[in-house]
Amino acid sequence: MGELGMGELLVILVLVVVLFGGSKLPQVGASLGKAIRNFKDAASGTDEKPGPSAEAKALPKPSETQPPSGDSSKEPPRDPPPGGVARA
Repeated sequence: MGELGMGELLVILVLVVVLFGGSKLPQVGASLGKAIRNFKDAASGTDEKPGPSAEAKALPKPSETQPPSGDSSKEPPRDPPPGGVARA
């Protein structure tokens, strides 16, 4: 009982792909990375929260995703009410 060889690692990789599916692997990897990072932070005793992630910085602002309106008024578009659908 000791080392894992290339054959054993290949079998484990195939089982992971079969169990989770190819489309879920990036989500599983990201969740595992966050869990390891949180564990390391807790073990080292740092209570600092990291800044916004690279994903949050890359997301467009809501005003950038709205299509331009056809009218010539300079009034900004209204945001829908929280938890509901906007009515005209």
